[in-house]
Amino acid sequence: MRLPRVLFISAVHPWQYTGLAEYLHRAKLAEVWQMTTPGHHQTYAHKTINLLPFKPTGPIVGTPPNVLRWKLERNTHIAKGIVDAVQQLPETIKPDLIVAHAMWGAPHMLYDTTDIPVVSYVEFPSYRAHGYDAAFPPDPSQRLADPNMEMLTYHQILRSALTIVPSYHAKSMIPAPLRDKIEVQFEGFAPSEPLKPAGGTSQLTVGFAARDLSNPKGIDRFIRTVAFMVEQKQADNLRFVAMGDPNASSYGYEAQHVQRQHDDKAMTYVEHMLRQFPAARCIAFVQKLPYEAYVQKLNEIDIFAYPLRYGVANWGFMEILTRGGCIIGSHDGFLPEILIDRFNGRLAADSPAAWSEVILELANDPAQRKSLAHAARQTGFAYRLDVVARRYLTLFRQAIERGNTY
Repeated sequence: MRLPRVLFISAVHPWQYTGLAEYLHRAKLAEVWQMTTPGHHQTYAHKTINLLPFKPTGPIVGTPPNVLRWKLERNTHIAKGIVDAVQQLPETIKPDLIVAHAMWGAPHMLYDTTDIPVVSYVEFPSYRAHGYDAAFPPDPSQRLADPNMEMLTYHQILRSALTIVPSYHAKSMIPAPLRDKIEVQFEGFAPSEPLKPAGGTSQLTVGFAARDLSNPKGIDRFIRTVAFMVEQKQADNLRFVAMGDPNASSYGYEAQHVQRQHDDKAMTYVEHMLRQFPAARCIAFVQKLPYEAYVQKLNEIDIFAYPLRYGVANWGFMEILTRGGCIIGSHDGFLPEILIDRFNGRLAADSPAAWSEVILELANDPAQRKSLAHAARQTGFAYRLDVVARRYLTLFRQAIERGNTY
């Protein structure tokens, strides 16, 4: 039996399945091609297996001319470009399956133009479903854009041979009548070296590490906790660090609110919070770093705080978990699916007092830190590419056999 031929598509490259695609091809589990936009193709073709270009029929990035219809227009440009490129593929590489990012791989025009089964990757159906802090609601036009995003997502789930989401939390956001067409599988990760906290100093380091220092990631919870511990004189033997980009795009709407409130387009959510909780200015902030430097910084952290508010699958968390970090997480988002209290991490209630209590307990118990870190790394083995690839291959074969719904 010949290997299945799989075409992975996303306008963003690399994306969640790039590592999987490369692994499947190198391990000779599938013949793989990948497709992205011309700019990414030019940048990455020399170091990506079988990378092909597709050309969107109009702009897909930049300032939206109209927030209300922007996602529909963007996805139309992506979808038409994909259809054109797929129809021009030579017979020698005609795929048995297309795996597409639901938004950035927009497969919704493929169902009626090709007989190739489609697997859609959906992170979440809309920003409304993903969640946002009620203190920072979306503008009316942003709120009304959500049904358009949901319409596209639900259409793809309905018509695709299969849809994959990264967590059960993500699946719970999908209307119940569509859930039978959805499988849950987190992306895979290449094997990584375990963290090796330096130790040997009088101060332990408590760290927040994420792509963005945002409300959805819970940076405000971290700031409040640090301020509480400083004010309660509980932080004398602790050092605090926060790693991430304060200006990165967020899944929430807090940035536009604080900029309007302060009449300052340069105002960040972090600075806004620090003005409210000045005792937290002891936090050492480390902005975006090259990957190797970022990993080196992770080694300086003894206790990781991950006070997530909203999230379906965060690579920053998985990076820490798979490397064996000692993690305190929130009860929110997808975290309780992976982090089991007192087994491979700790879970803390949403209050500075609760977080400080767990931080102090771990700070005074090196044996517990070591045990939790070891269990976290063992948990992370289940997400290695060589493990998840077999599960993905099974799902892909099912999709090929099943075909698109209609």
